[in-house]
Amino acid sequence: MSAPTVTLDASERQLRERVLKWILIVSWIDLLLFLPLIYGLAVGNESLSPIFGPIHGTGFIIEVAMIGYGAVNKWWGWWYPIVTIITTGPPGAILGHPRAKREALGE
Repeated sequence: MSAPTVTLDASERQLRERVLKWILIVSWIDLLLFLPLIYGLAVGNESLSPIFGPIHGTGFIIEVAMIGYGAVNKWWGWWYPIVTIITTGPPGAILGHPRAKREALGE
């Protein structure tokens, strides 16, 4: 099933592209900061949690807010915020990004 064709004026398209770009940037940064947190938990080094936990939490909130903004504006479906929340942020945001881009831009 392909995404419906969306006709956008230049400013609307630019806004959507900008939001999508920032979702991807924040998601990759959050993933890089999430990996040491997971590593620390896996090896029992809890000293990383007070450092990387709040940073990841902030990134997660930013990701969900931007993705939720797009869902509220019907740029993409609610599947995107749900997948992002279920996967604790970066994995769902990154893997869902191509589909969200197709839905938002009609590509």
